Amino acid sequence: MLVTPIGLALVVYLTKHWVPAAAGSGIPQTVAALYLRDAHAPERVLPLRIAIGKILLTLRLALSGASVGREGPTVHIGASIVHAIGRRVRFPTPDVERGLLVSVGGAAGVAAAFNTPLAGIVSAIEELSRSYEHRTSGVILTAVIIASVTAVAFLGNYTYLGVTNVTLGGGDWIAALICGVGGGLAGGLFARSLQVAARGLAGWVRLCAADRSSSLLSAVTKSG
Repeated sequence: MLVTPIGLALVVYLTKHWVPAAAGSGIPQTVAALYLRDAHAPERVLPLRIAIGKILLTLRLALSGASVGREGPTVHIGASIVHAIGRRVRFPTPDVERGLLVSVGGAAGVAAAFNTPLAGIVSAIEELSRSYEHRTSGVILTAVIIASVTAVAFLGNYTYLGVTNVTLGGGDWIAALICGVGGGLAGGLFARSLQVAARGLAGWVRLCAADRSSSLLSAVTKSG
């Protein structure tokens, strides 16, 4: 009754007055450091003090009972640490200095958090860099391997989501197959509907939405 509200209030206060850039998950900040054209953007969103603050504040949140996850903080922390190292060590190519190190740090953070090296590589390619380049893939692979080995050395070969003793029988596999295929089709349909809606609703759907909006606007105007 006391630890949780006091701990959360303390984290909010420290975040606003000490490291405001540490607010949020950390992944959008890492992506922004890669894609903003301003050359000083990484220094604003990935300073080393953010990594330190993120570690301490995330630990405080976990101790207070907050449902804080690992992926966002570890991506932000990894990118900040590797970016700080890159500022102090001269690399031979400007591509490495500009953006690769941020992707490397984020990939290492994902791999270490979940004990999943492949997820770290895929995250760097799809979620951070959004591209795959042969000249840089070796650096990402090396960083992910080192991060994974370090995590296993300190934490053991753990399973992030835990283990279960539940087994599937003969008929259960059919249900799993139906749920998997149905879920995939439903997800694809939902993504397609978002694309269509982004281009604007068509036909009677647009007219119904417009009529509904006009009715709500008239009701609000009359009540006001």
